[in-house]
Amino acid sequence: DYDYIIIDTAPTLGFSMIAPLTASDYVVLVTTPEAYSIIGIEQTLDVIDSVKRQNSVLSNPKNTEILGIVVSKVEINTNVAKYFIEEISKFAEKSNIRVFEDVISKNIKIPETQALQKMITEYDPLSSASLAYFNIALTIDEIIKKTRIKDKL
Repeated sequence: DYDYIIIDTAPTLGFSMIAPLTASDYVVLVTTPEAYSIIGIEQTLDVIDSVKRQNSVLSNPKNTEILGIVVSKVEINTNVAKYFIEEISKFAEKSNIRVFEDVISKNIKIPETQALQKMITEYDPLSSASLAYFNIALTIDEIIKKTRIKDKL
């Protein structure tokens, strides 16, 4: 028994993303504050809509909910990052999608944890990245629980 199963897909629009979307009730989009990030988000949203339509043909319509956008690999004190985060936020507002307040800052500890096959929350629990991931996880849990309560009412 699991409360959540998280499937972290490669940043591609191919089958390796479509298959998990078919099984998913919720999606969190992860992007970086770069020039083509909004285009990538738009393309991902198109794929999600396509998967929803395919599911409705194959079975009951699936209402995969987009929980929000996480901005990752952020160089916090740069004007470029601030600019693109603002652009992502404007796009998200128009699309009625939440952008998580916590961003994942660019941090050498993250690649180190990947090499050691450890979680950042275990490797460096007090880092800004650990705290941001923790806060994002809490927010996701809260959103899903509220949705489930509404569905029961």
